[in-house]
Amino acid sequence: MGPSGISLLEQAVAALSLGDDPTDGSSLTSDELIEFARLRSRLDAAFAAQVGEFDRQGRWALDGRKAMSGWLESRCAMGHSEASRVVKRARFAHACPRSASAWHTGALTTEKIDRIAAVRRAAGAPEAFAEYEPALVALAIAGTPADVTDLGRQWLQALDAARDDDGTLAAAQIERQHLHISKTFGGMGVLSGEFTPIDREQIETALDREMDRLRTEGDTRLLSQQRADALVSILRQYNSQSINKGTNQPHMSIHVDLATWVGESIGLCETARGARLDRDTAMRLACNAVISIITHDGNSVPLDLFRTQRGFNREQRRALEYRDRGCRFPGCTRDATQTEAHHIDWWELLGPTNLENGVLLCWFHHRLVHEGRWTLKIDGDAVVEWYKPDGTHYGTSHPRTPPPCVRIPRRE
Repeated sequence: MGPSGISLLEQAVAALSLGDDPTDGSSLTSDELIEFARLRSRLDAAFAAQVGEFDRQGRWALDGRKAMSGWLESRCAMGHSEASRVVKRARFAHACPRSASAWHTGALTTEKIDRIAAVRRAAGAPEAFAEYEPALVALAIAGTPADVTDLGRQWLQALDAARDDDGTLAAAQIERQHLHISKTFGGMGVLSGEFTPIDREQIETALDREMDRLRTEGDTRLLSQQRADALVSILRQYNSQSINKGTNQPHMSIHVDLATWVGESIGLCETARGARLDRDTAMRLACNAVISIITHDGNSVPLDLFRTQRGFNREQRRALEYRDRGCRFPGCTRDATQTEAHHIDWWELLGPTNLENGVLLCWFHHRLVHEGRWTLKIDGDAVVEWYKPDGTHYGTSHPRTPPPCVRIPRRE
């Protein structure tokens, strides 16, 4: 009889263990480490399948446990949260074989599986989820974990719109908004609360701008400390100046596709920072703020300046934000508000100022290009290829693909 799967796994783990001397050849190359990560997801999938079968047979009861999660805590030394996650994954994989199959092949990571499962739980509608699962899995394979969450929220909005024609869900969200202010025995202030998505967006935008203004070289404060200082600074400015009524309202960029705007479907409807909005909220904001509309079926403003201007203008910047969404370095998660517009063919070397020659990069990866001598090329489909200083190809960054519209089911 050949060796069991467990003994083979033990041999594989031993072979992958780093030796006492990291230079002895036991360390993995970049490609090997990537493959190791894929195999780790496959191992998670296999473990979930075994846990699921163990759970369905009720074998945890033979050890005097009340549930599978309790057995994992006791016999596998897991914490309560991890044991609960493992059981949820196992049950989701059993209920959704399409997602489980992609997980078992390594096409989906464990994190993406967790996010898909979270969408299914939030919906509370297994049959509706089964119809939408293929689209979500396809996007999850090609996109990032954040893409899975974004499309999941979009689908949930469409599902809610079909369930709730009178708008009570949006009203309930507004009703939940609150802010508590209290103080400790020593006099320190404590803030806690909940805000609607659009109001949270306003708060984050204001804090980020003030943090950038206050930040100095060598700043060692924690991010939470920077936010606190920024909030106090904003309030000090507000309290120290008179309020002039009738001034221009704050500017906000909202990306909305036509089908969503006219109420035919739930598609693109979000702020420049990626916060999902419902159509009614977007229409309300259009009444009270200076709104920039990014056209996607035709251009209403010139977006190519060629050599007439060095910097990208406001319309070009917003078009780049829509196309790139954030930093275009492969794997970077910085959103568009944390990026700078870069000339791929440098302006100093007669590069034009147009979308075909522009790309968004965070400050770190922008510096990597200029000071680090990394290079990049962009094709007509806005696919960016990255190259190391020695000329070897590093990776590929694809432009943002707008999620497909989710049609709102109409009641007969």
